[in-house]
Amino acid sequence: MVDIKHRNNTIADFIFQLRKEKKLTYANLERITGVSKPVLHKIETGITKRPEFKTVKAITSALPDVISHFNCR
Repeated sequence: MVDIKHRNNTIADFIFQLRKEKKLTYANLERITGVSKPVLHKIETGITKRPEFKTVKAITSALPDVISHFNCR
């Protein structure tokens, strides 16, 4: 799992770190999750601060490390 250095990271920070660690492009993640590249970009950059539940669910199914991090707390 990614070494998270700051405890107050947002879901966008975790998604960004995990996407980079797994060497996934927006196009790869779009294909895996069904979430469009513009939506993924807006979440990662913080433009979308509260993504829809269905969007988060699709992303966490592709990047299970995100959900496991929150379950450990």
